[in-house]
Amino acid sequence: MTDRVARKLGVAITTFNSERSIGRLLESVKSIATTIAVVDSGSTDKTIEICLEFGIEPVHRQFDNHKENKGASNRLAESSGWLLMMDSDESIDEELAASIRSAVARDDPRHEGYFVVRKLFMQGQWLHHFGYPDRVLRLVRRGKWRMDGPSPHEALVVDGETADLAGTCLHESYRDLADARARTSRYADISSRTMFAQGRSGGTIIDLLVRPMAAFVKHGILQRGLLDGSLGWHLSLLTATGTWEKHSRLRRLRAAARTERPERPART
Repeated sequence: MTDRVARKLGVAITTFNSERSIGRLLESVKSIATTIAVVDSGSTDKTIEICLEFGIEPVHRQFDNHKENKGASNRLAESSGWLLMMDSDESIDEELAASIRSAVARDDPRHEGYFVVRKLFMQGQWLHHFGYPDRVLRLVRRGKWRMDGPSPHEALVVDGETADLAGTCLHESYRDLADARARTSRYADISSRTMFAQGRSGGTIIDLLVRPMAAFVKHGILQRGLLDGSLGWHLSLLTATGTWEKHSRLRRLRAAARTERPERPART
């Protein structure tokens, strides 16, 4: 790789009906990006139109899972030496943009990737405690990354050394509490099916009794999510109900599998 290519940045984004946030994301990265690649899964709102206004033509890819779609967008943006993977409901502040620009310009051979800190923004309110600091890997060296982890929580990983970047990644994950509840339920369903397919443990009576309470204590009390007021309370409670739903569905999947299992023929 030439020195010129090494000091360029490709931004990879996946979208689906992301009109609420995609414009803010593109505006926040356009000054630091050499290339911006968008993979869309069939948006029916104004997502495509907004991308075209920024001079970006999204590539359509039928959604199968987050891992494959994010991997596709990453590969499209990988003509540059560094890759910034962003969710469509994220954007970066000026401090983080400057940190990314500096890291790419330095091209430090000691580091294969950089972590950023996400902060949740919902209904016009910053959540200073719930889920914060959410440290995620976002900037990686070309060819040194892979997608790993169980669905729907696939994440970007590298095998080499990493460092942290100054600044904040704004995360507008939910429109409102109704959206948060719907997403939590959907992710619980995906997670339970993944756990069942992989033969992972869970779904016991102990899991149903203990894990939801543990999730509430972790997010609401230990991470002080309750200090974020009503939103912090409701989101902490949602982590508990989502955990219960995941293990309850896993338990039902196992029960259904036992029912459908053919009986062994009696010995003669």
